[in-house]
Amino acid sequence: MSDFQNATEAASLAVQFDQTGQTNKAVECYRTAARLLDRICDQISPEKQTEIRSKVKEYLKRATFLQEQKDISQQAESERIMQKCYFLMQQALDADEAQLKDLALQLYTQAVEYAVSVKCSDGDINNKIKSVAEQALDRAEEIKGIKKLSALSINETKQPAVSPTRVQLQREQSVHLKVTGKQIYTEEEKEVLRQTSKINNNCFLPFMDIDLSEKFQYAIPFEDRASELKLSSKQEKEFSRWVRPHEVSSDPRLIVGDHVDCFSIKQTIVSDCSFVASLAVSALYEKRFNKKIITSIIYPKNKHKVPVYNPFGKYMVKLHLNGVRRKVIIDDRLPYSRHDRLLCSYSSNKNEFWVSMLEKAYMKVMGGYDFPGSNS
Repeated sequence: MSDFQNATEAASLAVQFDQTGQTNKAVECYRTAARLLDRICDQISPEKQTEIRSKVKEYLKRATFLQEQKDISQQAESERIMQKCYFLMQQALDADEAQLKDLALQLYTQAVEYAVSVKCSDGDINNKIKSVAEQALDRAEEIKGIKKLSALSINETKQPAVSPTRVQLQREQSVHLKVTGKQIYTEEEKEVLRQTSKINNNCFLPFMDIDLSEKFQYAIPFEDRASELKLSSKQEKEFSRWVRPHEVSSDPRLIVGDHVDCFSIKQTIVSDCSFVASLAVSALYEKRFNKKIITSIIYPKNKHKVPVYNPFGKYMVKLHLNGVRRKVIIDDRLPYSRHDRLLCSYSSNKNEFWVSMLEKAYMKVMGGYDFPGSNS
């Protein structure tokens, strides 16, 4: 088989691999085709040389582009891995500082386990991840030592944080828990709470003390079975796929700056204007009077009680539903159009996602993005 035939076959394979996303094979075949065509240039007429050399440049240009895109993708993935390690470490440090030793130990352990389970192509990032793992391991061993010493003290007695006669149904935004309402719920009241937890084929349980220890870290990106919400008819016409923040933002944050901004809220084709209007009013009130209406109900948070972006993709929102504060769990997948834009309410700051996440939590309760709205 001649060099020209081999080049033609290599080019054909390169296109196939390119179209199916097999980058390494595509790059190799493009370069092979370019090399073979370059070899025969001196053997053909000057008239055809221009066309062949143009093909050589085209194949090399495509191979270079694919390799660069692959390198960028690998770098982005390495940075996401590092971001997850830092998130775990920060959550552990916050729990440690709040004297929640059991939770801190659990989070330090998760940070170590995650760090040793991943591998990055970037040597610098690998070193940073290794450093995080070593710090987490050292502190975890320290806590274990403290716990052992504490266990030897027979004179120390641990006082319960809350009287056993009180029902722990709701919590405030700190490690110091506070119970509101009656001391004891009647059986009838408990049954009412149980029945009213079922909304639109989902169960939204009352927000309880134990939710402070909600797990936000997973081996793979978190997916909530009920979070691929039903779309409105207008959304369905433009819908392409579900995306996560890191797929559409180079530096995703939950909140950009030191406060939520009502003027950043943008509505697309979701039909519930009343929710977006309420969100804007709440954001403005929070900024003007420093009353944490919005930032107090989104989790996870850092040690300053500010909601933070979770690279593992899980969020918890506290909404007042059917007479009590309830827990709404969502993942961070958002509807995306074939025109490369979000099909939900969003922030004008492309790296900010609190608007989209709060709307998703509310729409989950309401049964989907096709919720017709209200006069509330």
